[in-house]
Amino acid sequence: MDKFRTLRKCEVYLSSFLLVLMTAVIVIQVFSRYVLSNSLSWGEELARFLFIWIVYIGSSYAVQEDRHLAITAFRNWLNPSLRKYITLLADVLSFVFCAAVVFYGIQMFQFLLQTGQKSPALGLQMYWVYLALPAGLGLTAIRLLQKTKRTMKSAADKEVKA
Repeated sequence: MDKFRTLRKCEVYLSSFLLVLMTAVIVIQVFSRYVLSNSLSWGEELARFLFIWIVYIGSSYAVQEDRHLAITAFRNWLNPSLRKYITLLADVLSFVFCAAVVFYGIQMFQFLLQTGQKSPALGLQMYWVYLALPAGLGLTAIRLLQKTKRTMKSAADKEVKA
């Protein structure tokens, strides 16, 4: 479990650092535009790219902390023994989605690696931006597997006690 604790710390520190960096870029952009009357050509683009990375890394962390939005009306309507199966089904479907996005995200990354497409303002290779998809959703898939294991273990523990 030490590996996963280290992974969790990396997710927290990386997303926190990127959030602080994005905030600083936006503050500098606003200051430059409205106080100095000289807008930065790259500020909005960098903030957008940082936001993309924050979202995908944060998605993994949200799964770990069980903080994703969910429509629970149907699940709460069911009896407790069926709830775990609905939760497991949702987690498995989410894992399949993440795996598909990782697969196609890697293909997109490889395509952009070959084409050498660059962003207009920063001149940044676009594969760095698109790498957020397979990286973030790969981490999310790992977290979904952990969550599924916990759900199954808790269900097994309840059956043993009964």
